[in-house]
Amino acid sequence: MLLRTMGMRVLNIPVFLALSLAASAQIMQPGRIGSTSVLSSSQRFLVTGGNKVENLNAALWIEETAEKVDFLTGGELHIERGNPLHLDIRPEDPSLAGRILTSGRFLVGRIEQSIILPSFAQADRESLLEEVTDLLVSRLLSRKAAFLTGSEDYINAPDWYSIGLAQNATSDLRARNQYVALREWEEGRCPGVRDLLFLEFLPSGRWKNKAFCGVLFDWLSSRPDWPDVRSGLLDALAKGETVSADMLAERMDDISDGRELEQAWDLWVVSLRQKRNLWSLDPAFGLNELQDVLTIDPQTVGLSPQLALPQTMVPRDLIGARNEPWSRTLTTFLSARLASAVIGQAAEVRQVAEAYQSFFEALLWSPPRNRMARLFAHPPSDRELSELLRKADLLLDQLNVQVRQRQDYLDQYIEETFDRDGLTESRGEKPTDLP
Repeated sequence: MLLRTMGMRVLNIPVFLALSLAASAQIMQPGRIGSTSVLSSSQRFLVTGGNKVENLNAALWIEETAEKVDFLTGGELHIERGNPLHLDIRPEDPSLAGRILTSGRFLVGRIEQSIILPSFAQADRESLLEEVTDLLVSRLLSRKAAFLTGSEDYINAPDWYSIGLAQNATSDLRARNQYVALREWEEGRCPGVRDLLFLEFLPSGRWKNKAFCGVLFDWLSSRPDWPDVRSGLLDALAKGETVSADMLAERMDDISDGRELEQAWDLWVVSLRQKRNLWSLDPAFGLNELQDVLTIDPQTVGLSPQLALPQTMVPRDLIGARNEPWSRTLTTFLSARLASAVIGQAAEVRQVAEAYQSFFEALLWSPPRNRMARLFAHPPSDRELSELLRKADLLLDQLNVQVRQRQDYLDQYIEETFDRDGLTESRGEKPTDLP
């Protein structure tokens, strides 16, 4: 079981944990630890305030999120048992007004962290992901600072790093951010690495700069030298050093200074046009591949020019030409090309391709070898072929509509959700939301 409850499943918080949390009175209000409270299986997270189901779901989600953050930080995340991060659900607190509040501090060798929100079920998952990631990275940096310098200062992670990491925790956020970054680059609005490293604090909500922070982290973490770069970067942040483009470049194998770093960044953003994972949420790329295959150029198959075939054909033309000597060669080529084109594509694209493959297979019908079976077998009629093609064409039309709708939605979402202003200029201290 991932979670423990009272008795066998979910533990009512034991005495040792209650005592260990006593110093956190400012963060955890007395009386909020009750019978529905949930301590996660790793004892790293305590959820209080909601009903049992909501607390269980929250504990499970935050455990899974921590595993993703731990992976992206190279396995350096460490939360001591008996000193959990506290997620406090307060549905009755009108002062929250839908906000997610966080707090963290270093106190007598212990790191105390808390998140307060009105509801887990209705919380904006992306905002909650960012807040949880920020606390986890801040805890990592604070512990690292204590080891490196002997101090017990609470280190706030800069948002360009913590939010950039959070934006890579799921494939859908990563794909969306790549789309945003490429679109902004094409319109001449792509910030440089220097600009992004300046973003130590970003306000809550959807900001294009957050998408760019995600793409920056995506790029850095994809490099072969990332483990060494990450180690040096975390050490620098733990020591309170300001990370600059030149400082980051010094830790890279093939980049000597900030100027080369900016050039490499530009090339990475441009390369997003060739990355298939950019379209992992949108079958538009696969649709283009389908349309290329279904726009038939007989000359690409190597058929003799003496056949006087048209320069361009469509699948319906194959029905009337099914008895031509070149028809089988062309259909076999198309079937193989279609199978290759949809490898790794979205499920909607593969569904359309399968419908066209059924049409091609019917065109390639051959009588069975068994003599008895051959008596009852017959090639598909033109009518049957037309019906197979009609079904395939219908699925293709539906995919076209779906792609247009998704594209329109995404464009509208970006325009309405992300800020249209320039970069948020802030190197100020990150605010602590709770007293």
